[in-house]
Amino acid sequence: MTDEQTVRLRAHDDNIGRYRRLLQTQISDVEQIYIQSRFAEERKAFTAVGSITIATRATQ
Repeated sequence: MTDEQTVRLRAHDDNIGRYRRLLQTQISDVEQIYIQSRFAEERKAFTAVGSITIATRATQ
């Protein structure tokens, strides 16, 4: 895993945690929809970076 991949994974993980905490607070329906969307995007991005990392290891 490269340093860049590690940094990206950490950033996505931090964002996922932030959105998870926000979803546990009292927010409007519009805010909840937006945060759920961002949460899903961050999880997808985290998985994509992780998949690239695994694929890179498999080819080495």
